[in-house]
Amino acid sequence: MKLVDKLVLKDLLPWLFNGIALFASVYYAGGPLLEAGRLMSQGIPFRIVIQIMGLSIPIVLGLTFPMGMLLAVLMGYGRLSGESEAVALYAAGVPFSRIAAPAAVLGLIATFFGFLLNDVVALEAVKRSVDLRAVALHQIDDLNKPITLDSDVNGNPVTIHIHKGFDVRTKTVRQLTITFYDHNGAVTSVYHAVSARPEGGIDSKSWWLYKADFVKLGENPSFGRSDVIHNYEISSILDKNQERFDLKTFADTHNFFQLHEKVGELIKSGQGNNEDVRKAEISLWSKLALPGACFVFALIGAPLGLRPQRISKMSGWPPAILIIFGYYVVYTVMSSVAQGGGCPPALAVFLPDIICLVIGLYLMRRASLS
Repeated sequence: MKLVDKLVLKDLLPWLFNGIALFASVYYAGGPLLEAGRLMSQGIPFRIVIQIMGLSIPIVLGLTFPMGMLLAVLMGYGRLSGESEAVALYAAGVPFSRIAAPAAVLGLIATFFGFLLNDVVALEAVKRSVDLRAVALHQIDDLNKPITLDSDVNGNPVTIHIHKGFDVRTKTVRQLTITFYDHNGAVTSVYHAVSARPEGGIDSKSWWLYKADFVKLGENPSFGRSDVIHNYEISSILDKNQERFDLKTFADTHNFFQLHEKVGELIKSGQGNNEDVRKAEISLWSKLALPGACFVFALIGAPLGLRPQRISKMSGWPPAILIIFGYYVVYTVMSSVAQGGGCPPALAVFLPDIICLVIGLYLMRRASLS
């Protein structure tokens, strides 16, 4: 390893680990910690909540790898410029491309390890977390959190709102409202029950609705009330919602190659325009695009941090925040566009990387010529 590589990496590596830890702490406080409070408020045992929080660590680290990489390059090269070491390197005839090379190599390595972290370690953590949540649901008596399920019947929207949660052991729903809409979004009928439970067991296809009111609108509106409505087939609606959940769970608990195969099967079956399939495809390509941000951030950060003149050692913070914010704004907006069918999912998730790559190459070229 050349002396220039040792000089650069001596600054980059500590900032890489510090940056990942910093951004992970911020993300963790705004996500898993809030989720832990919600789980405990639902009566889930503290020991299970702690385990779920621990399992979220590799998931958070996978998301913050690119952020740490960008901050490391900006701060590391910023220190070289701030203490005139960059000036000395230029004076010794070392070109910019040679000084920036360690950052590019480190970006590629971080991309590889970020992919493995997301697709292997975090994946196992998600699977274990799902299992723990399933166990937790059988160790509590009640869930008091309101739940809203959106589905459809024959292509028309249906909203199922459970106002006061349900008993997990028996799946007895407390205060259920089912609202049916036509294709224009107008309400066609509403069912409301004080409570509801499945007939015969939790796997039953038929439900009992107790103290139920129903209103049917349209040309011949009607109103009815019954102490018990027997064999009301709301399970068909709930089953459709379960299919969506299963596809999302599949995307969260299977690696890139398994998900790629599954998405390919769904597209070949003619379901490529299905919103859930598009979401799964977004998850698929995000497994590559998000770790790839480590490399493109390195390309952007090197010319921004490395200057031939002295600069403040802490000047890397503002551009780091702006670049990260811009990247995730584009990623979020384009993902929403892709979910609605406005553009291919692969293009949506890779577009932020492409934009950053173009900017990074431009900045690298300009710095090399200056």
